[in-house]
Amino acid sequence: MKKALILLAVLHAAVLSQTPFTDPRDNKTYKTTKIGSQVWMAENLNYNASGSKCYDNKESNCQKYGRLYNWETANVACPNGWHTPSNADWNVLMKYINPDCEDNSWCAGVGVKLKAASGWGNDKNGTDDYGFSALPGGLSNTGSSFSRIGDVGGWWSSSEENDNIAYSRGMFLVSGEGVSYIKVDKKVFYSVRCVQNPPANQLPENTRSKIDIMTVVNQNANELKTIYKNYLKNKSGFAGKVILKFTITPSGDVTTINIISSTTNYPEFDNAIKDQVSKWKWQPITDGGNTTPTIPFNFEE
Repeated sequence: MKKALILLAVLHAAVLSQTPFTDPRDNKTYKTTKIGSQVWMAENLNYNASGSKCYDNKESNCQKYGRLYNWETANVACPNGWHTPSNADWNVLMKYINPDCEDNSWCAGVGVKLKAASGWGNDKNGTDDYGFSALPGGLSNTGSSFSRIGDVGGWWSSSEENDNIAYSRGMFLVSGEGVSYIKVDKKVFYSVRCVQNPPANQLPENTRSKIDIMTVVNQNANELKTIYKNYLKNKSGFAGKVILKFTITPSGDVTTINIISSTTNYPEFDNAIKDQVSKWKWQPITDGGNTTPTIPFNFEE
């Protein structure tokens, strides 16, 4: 018992030793906590970005739970030097606490350790072992009606599935010891928990080789040719180049994907190519981080 108390004291001191962060945009100060290699805000973001909401439009809820954001606003709401966590960021956090958790999935036993020690209903408070202090800020499906404050906490991921759906993490009173991985309509209003950008010299960029990347591109080239032929039926003779920039996670999934430029003058076709590439899958890697290639795709008869 004495040894356990000593360990708890060390952990508590480590949490308290983190430097608070003051957002220069509005001078709000946030507690922070270092968990493994990551530094997280230990409070939900409360920056009054255009379109963000207080639960029930009450400022007192913003002061306690932070503001609620739709996905588009969430992705630009964190201050300089911080960002809305991607699926990969969330996965790192989950697996640091429970190494048995798989990427992008329900993670058992983590929620109770990240929840605040008070503020959850029905005696479903957490132990707050890591100073993350997750609170149940509720949600809004429309931005005008609100629900589930006190028993649901939902936090956005910057990663998206398509133009309408993005990913999030959730903690609940029911099955309260884990963290859920949830697909959500981008119009829903959730909380945001910012994570600090790693130092530039620690960014594991482009950890996949060009050969690895282009092998998958070449394997799937016929899919894009088929899409091109189908669109030629609607617009005969069109041609051009579509340049895509996308992120490949260590697990091999494509997350963020954007059209950098196009000369086809056919936006519907460009988006069809983007959607197809977003479904591609690479082999998982165990060392390194995200890889973000920029690849031109040429189309002509």
